[in-house]
Amino acid sequence: MNTNLDQVCVNTIRTLAIDGVQNANSGHPGMP
Repeated sequence: MNTNLDQVCVNTIRTLAIDGVQNANSGHPGMP
């Protein structure tokens, strides 16, 4: 199983989503 790889992918997507919200200056920073 690729559990570790899956976790890395999830964390990357969350980080990109948070960065997108912050760059847009809209939405809640904790909610992608």
